[in-house]
Amino acid sequence: MEEVCGGWDMEPAGGSVFPFYADVSGSLPPEWFAKASLTFIAGDGQANVICSSEPLDPSMDSQTYARIQGDLLFREFPAYTELSYEATDVFGDRPGYVRRFTWVPPDGMAVLQIQVYHAAGGRGYTATGTTPVSMRDRNEGVMDQIIGHLRISPPAVGPEGPPRPPTQYLDFENWRTISNTLPNPGW
Repeated sequence: MEEVCGGWDMEPAGGSVFPFYADVSGSLPPEWFAKASLTFIAGDGQANVICSSEPLDPSMDSQTYARIQGDLLFREFPAYTELSYEATDVFGDRPGYVRRFTWVPPDGMAVLQIQVYHAAGGRGYTATGTTPVSMRDRNEGVMDQIIGHLRISPPAVGPEGPPRPPTQYLDFENWRTISNTLPNPGW
């Protein structure tokens, strides 16, 4: 992540906010794929924001990625209620979508979730803020700010980034993992 927080609109209770940069990297063996995630957790444990990326079919765009994710939510989340869904810039200035919804997990405590989506270059990026509905007034604005300050890092090597090996990607349409060796597009 390039920038995680900064320029906050409000001073949180108890002190200042500080930029946080994810600092883990590794080498990807052939026939493996990589998911990445970063989790922010409220001090009282009543809210979190999880940002993740995963490999996708390179032809998938943000609109398709967001639609597929929404279809999964509708099918898999008990008492799913979509509150809003719209196109917007996410992860800085990248085209994407934001969805707000509630649902009831197995523990029976209704939660509010805010999800943003962006897909490009064979990667899908999602950030999800979660808090109990009963804590919405307290946590929704902070989750919005955290999500609003997330950034995707630019390539690490040259304008095209490092060369990438053939990729396995997830087939969300069929809700199963498939192996598909793709030609190296020269990234």
